[in-house]
This record gives sequence, C-alpha cells and structure tokens, in this order.
Amino acid sequence: MKQLCIFQEHGGALYTEVGRARITFFGHQIDIKKNNLVMMPTSVQISLTEEEVKLFKNYKNPITPSHVYSRARSMVYEMYSLNGGSEEKKRLLESLKKEINLLIKKI
Repeated sequence: MKQLCIFQEHGGALYTEVGRARITFFGHQIDIKKNNLVMMPTSVQISLTEEEVKLFKNYKNPITPSHVYSRARSMVYEMYSLNGGSEEKKRLLESLKKEINLLIKKI
C-alpha cells in the first residue's frame, strides 16, 4: 500500500492505492485480524489495459432487482446484529419499514 488518504469532501472516506487499484472505504468497513487487514470497501477502481477492458465487458451484467434485494436484506440483518443501541436500531428499522411500504404503494 502506498499511503492512506482521506476524501474530506466525501464525508471522510478513506482510500489507498495497491498496484493498479484504488480502494475507497470508510473506517467501519475494515477490520484487523492478527496481521491481516480485512476490507469490505465502498469501491475498488482498477486501471485496465485494452485487452482487460475487452475481457471484463464479456462478463459485465446489469444489476437485477433480486441482486439489490439480496444486498438490502444483508444490510438490514447487519444492522440488526450490531451490538448495543436497541432503541436506535428499532427506530431505524421502523423508519425503513415505512419507507418500503410507501415505495410498494407507488409500484
């Protein structure tokens, strides 16, 4: 890793460059296990050669509703399993439930 930088204009998001990749993440998206850094980054941007661009274009697919559903469901369960803040979690889940019900009515 070269160095750790901060995007102040993006709420303090962090980024680092590893080889041809720029990895952008927030502090809550990392964990340190022994001597390993585990990241669940916001984004990874990799500089590609023309040949690599052609290769990846063969595999690129549009995001489907079921894919987004799976990600959203995972995030809701992640919030539920956080330690502490039971009242805050309940309030946020209730708020999310109301927003989802409003969206269902619009469909």
